[in-house]
This record gives sequence, structure tokens and C-alpha cells, in this order.
Amino acid sequence: DKSKEFTEIVVTDPLERALLMSICHFPEAVETMVEGLSPNRLCDYLYNLTGKFTDFYGECQVVGGENEQSRVFMCIATLKVIRKCFELLGMKPLNRI
Repeated sequence: DKSKEFTEIVVTDPLERALLMSICHFPEAVETMVEGLSPNRLCDYLYNLTGKFTDFYGECQVVGGENEQSRVFMCIATLKVIRKCFELLGMKPLNRI
């Protein structure tokens, strides 16, 4: 099972680093939203996160590259944060368009 072999995130591109940094700021974004009672702050965070993901996905080969497991993990982590943001905003995300 390949998922059991995955042990670390490999960061080789500045776009990976930018995406991961954005993901790491999620707790801070939630705290800011709660403290200020301003859900628009979480919307701003979500907008910026999806921009970072779009840049990453457009420029970094996810499937088939040497860092495939690491990059797939980054995609899954992004998806989980996006879903949580939608949940906190009272929205149901679409699985398909």
C-alpha cells in the first residue's frame, strides 16, 4: 500500500511552500473570524487559499512526478481545509459541477 510508505512532505517548489503556508494559517483565520464575528475574514482566507492552490496545481506536476505522494497529500489537505471553511460558513460544498 503506497499510502503506508508516505512519511514526509517534500517541498521543492516555491508554489508548494506558498500553498502549505496558507494551509498552516487556517487556525489563525478561524480565530480571526470568531474574535471579530466577521465571516468575511474566512471568505478572504478561502479566496487566497484557492488562489494558491490554483497556482500550485497549474505549475506543479501532481500525478506522475517524483513527488507525487507529497503533492497528492497537499491536494487532500487543501480539500479538507476548503470543506471545513464551507462548513463553518454554513455552506454545503459541491462534489461536482
